[in-house]
This record gives sequence, C-alpha cells and structure tokens, in this order.
Amino acid sequence: ADLVLELPLTDPAELRFLVTEFEPYEGRCRFAPCMHVSEPDCAVKPLIGTALSPERYERYLIILDELIEKRKHKYD
Repeated sequence: ADLVLELPLTDPAELRFLVTEFEPYEGRCRFAPCMHVSEPDCAVKPLIGTALSPERYERYLIILDELIEKRKHKYD
C-alpha cells in the first residue's frame, strides 16, 4: 500500500518553512519568496549534495509538485 500524506498546507510557498536545512538561508535568495526550485541566485540550491542531501531535496520537489497540483484542482 502507498503511504498517503495529507498536509494541512494549502500554499505551496509555505512548504519551504518545513525543511529545517533551508532555515539558515531564508531571506538570502535574490527573490522572496524563493521556493528553491528554478529561481536565479537561490541560496539553497548550491547546498544540494553538501548540507542538503539530494534525496531530501528530491522529496521536497515531489511534495511541492503535489501541493501545486492539489491547489490547481482545489475547486474542480
């Protein structure tokens, strides 16, 4: 059986606050809010493979995509 995770989050931009590795870098990206995906001069992305495991970042992206999709279809 697949594990189903229901987050009380509705705003995908809020997910970044739940990743503890992102905390020291909050506010250091060029753009705010930065979702740490494809924004230029992101302070978090260079951490992948050092202070942030690639697997943990990949899980962040998966959950972020799920939240974005859920939000798109919220009123369907």
